[in-house]
Amino acid sequence: MKNSRNPEFDETFQFYIPYEVLNQQIIKITVNCFDRFSHHEPLGELIVHLNDLEARGINIARAILLYRNFNAVKKVRDPEG
Repeated sequence: MKNSRNPEFDETFQFYIPYEVLNQQIIKITVNCFDRFSHHEPLGELIVHLNDLEARGINIARAILLYRNFNAVKKVRDPEG
């Protein structure tokens, strides 16, 4: 929903990572609020350690579907504002 306090993002992300280094990788996704009149504001982030998925028995060498909540990002205060 546009202009909502609870937006829903129906996005798909696809990554190619060589198999040899697959479980050594971390995926970090950050969601920002873009305002053309001020600074961009981080809304949340998600960090996925691929080796943790393997440890849970999830085969990351194949296509997988993850549902995760974003973590709040601490806002950086502007020293001038």
